[in-house]
Order: sequence, then C-alpha cells, then structure tokens
Amino acid sequence: MNNESSYNYNNTPNKITDNIYIGDLCDSADLKKLKRYGITHVLICGDDDELQMHFPNEFIYHHIYLEDIESSNIRKHFDENYTFLKNAIENNGIVLIHW
Repeated sequence: MNNESSYNYNNTPNKITDNIYIGDLCDSADLKKLKRYGITHVLICGDDDELQMHFPNEFIYHHIYLEDIESSNIRKHFDENYTFLKNAIENNGIVLIHW
C-alpha cells in the first residue's frame, strides 16, 4: 500500500477543479507558470511576510492572514474566501490558492 501523500511533487500546482489549483510560494512567484495555467486570481493563505502579491498588475489577489497553528480560526474567513472564489469562477477566472 502506498502511504505517500497525494501532493504533486513535480513542481506544478495541483488541479482541484477546472477553475481551482493549489500551489505553493514557488508557484505564486513564477509568472510564466501562472500564465501557462491561465491563472487570473491568487488566494494567499498565511501570515508570513514572504506570502506577498508578486504581480499585482497581472492578477487579482486576496490575502487572508492566518497562522499555521491548530488554534487558528479559519472559519472566520469562509465567507470572504467563498465570495472571492465565486466571483473568480463566475467571471471564467482560474484561481491559485497557496500558503
């Protein structure tokens, strides 16, 4: 039985749906890669200063500040994240979510 994570280790974002990818900091900082995948929106999740809007003139960003600890209240961000994702998808956008 394979106990490996389903995470994609070949340096590409993981496709969740036709409009949503999950990636990492490297994905979010690679303009060519973002354009190749048709990314139009970037949802940043985290409190690290490195999690920045690398290309603010190229993409629509939303940043939620969330510590990567068990006691973080992610629930308080659900409505705003849902709205961001819904608006992107309704406008034929493709979202990269990264932490």
